[in-house]
Amino acid sequence: MRRNKTPLVSGSQSSGGLFVEIRFIVRLGVAAAFGLFLPVSVPAQSYLGGLSGLIKDPGGAVIVNAKVTFTNQTTSVSRSTTSNAQGEYVFAQMDPATYTLTVEAPGFSKVERSGIVIATQQYVTLDLTMAVGEVSSTVQVTAEIPLIESANASNGQVLDTQKLTDLPNLGRNPFLLSKLSSNIVTVGDPRFNRFQDQSGSSAISIAGGPVRGNNYLIDGIPITDSINRAVIIPSIEATQEMKLQTGTYDATMGRTGGGVFNTLLKSGTNEAHGSLFGYTRQTDWLANNFFYNANGRARPDTPFYTWGASFGGPVVVPKLYDGHNRTFFWVATESYRQKSPLSDLYALPTALERAGDYSRSSVTVFDPLTSRPCTAADGCPTGVSVVRQPFAGNAIPANRINSVGAAVLSYFPLPASSGKTDSFNFTGTDTLSDRADEYTAKMDQTITQRWRVTGSYMHYKSREPGGNTLGTLPGGSSNGPYLLYRKVDATAVNSFVTLNPTTVLTVRYGFNRFPNFTQGISYGFSPAGLGFPSSYVGAIQAQYFPEIDLSATRSARFRRVLPPTPRRISPAVSQST
Repeated sequence: MRRNKTPLVSGSQSSGGLFVEIRFIVRLGVAAAFGLFLPVSVPAQSYLGGLSGLIKDPGGAVIVNAKVTFTNQTTSVSRSTTSNAQGEYVFAQMDPATYTLTVEAPGFSKVERSGIVIATQQYVTLDLTMAVGEVSSTVQVTAEIPLIESANASNGQVLDTQKLTDLPNLGRNPFLLSKLSSNIVTVGDPRFNRFQDQSGSSAISIAGGPVRGNNYLIDGIPITDSINRAVIIPSIEATQEMKLQTGTYDATMGRTGGGVFNTLLKSGTNEAHGSLFGYTRQTDWLANNFFYNANGRARPDTPFYTWGASFGGPVVVPKLYDGHNRTFFWVATESYRQKSPLSDLYALPTALERAGDYSRSSVTVFDPLTSRPCTAADGCPTGVSVVRQPFAGNAIPANRINSVGAAVLSYFPLPASSGKTDSFNFTGTDTLSDRADEYTAKMDQTITQRWRVTGSYMHYKSREPGGNTLGTLPGGSSNGPYLLYRKVDATAVNSFVTLNPTTVLTVRYGFNRFPNFTQGISYGFSPAGLGFPSSYVGAIQAQYFPEIDLSATRSARFRRVLPPTPRRISPAVSQST
């Protein structure tokens, strides 16, 4: 039998860590002095942004001790600070959101600027001028004042909720929307773009970097495995925005030879809202597969369904707890069921060839136990000095046929058509039934104005068959005869403590688990039934039908290896100016 083969890998990867970050927002001269004494360590990655600027009067003089308040427009969670002796104000480690900035100072009218968008890892500079007047009066800034990001070396494109929702995305995979950037090349199989297709959808080259050489973050926690795949792909319903960072990016990003996918999960707001979607593709809407038509086979039943939902808002327990402005939640789910046709061509031995009779075949079978010197009449090539004798009648005697080989051949189907020996004579078909479900939950808690905590958990489970186009116990498929099971977990916890207006302590914990169990369809079959000796069968780690390759090479597959779950603690201190 001849067929194509695809090597399979099975195993499990887990990672976890505790990340500590202290971020100082100070003037350049002071930062340089601190740099002489701070310990050298690996900084933690971040998705947070910030805002800074100057408060001035109409004459251009700075205003000292002005009260500056920065309020999230959807949650009403706010932080306050005062301008320093240089008239500067700073808000560090802010969640990506839309904010309102309010400034108050004695002898000046209150200034209010709304609609300030802080995107993922975006540090915006905004200077404001206060007008002389009564404190009770308010000046609302409505002019389009450009927000300049000059405090961060991180460049990239932000895909916000509107883009993620409105732009066409065949696999509903936020990472593949990176194709919107001009310097992105996706080289994975375009069929594998779903949230269970980590290997295919991670095959991306960014700005000329290596394929699958990128780093992936969700809520500041790395989710990249040892071969640079994203262990989990968030649903569109659970993603608030994603920043694709290319070229240059903040030093905290690290661990990448390409780019960074910095993703933020959605959070609840003071208003409850959600979404519900679903769509299908039915068999009657499709044309038949080309190879099925060529072999006179009917169109297989291959429907496709996908659905999902999300919901979030404040945590409210009637008469017990009102979480408006403090406690928020967001949950999301997405699932699909997909059937796909599969076909393969095989060259199978005929019934006579299985018995060793090649008298009706187009090849001559030589006896490997016979030899004689090569003569001129044989026309041997240069370097060949011995020739074999063909079997009498081009038939292998029954006592020369290996009993194990004969037992293996008995499990394969007979050819469906006649033709030249070693030519394709059997078309195998199968229908692949894929299924996957993903669940996401996130909580946000403002404990005090200086301390807030967020936590998220993502889980998905999937079943992906490689197919069995032979339809027999040995299996067969160009995809590989297997069943792939995955149950992935990703956890992220963030704690932010504002120690003073210019110093924020961030503690993060993350744990990812990516079990990748590939099971052959003949799992549990004992090779002893084929005649293999018990000493050999007893030494095998797992019982499967053996893989036989006519190129005289053999390989063992479908072995489950589950290493112990590691956790790591890596404190880090970072400083920015």
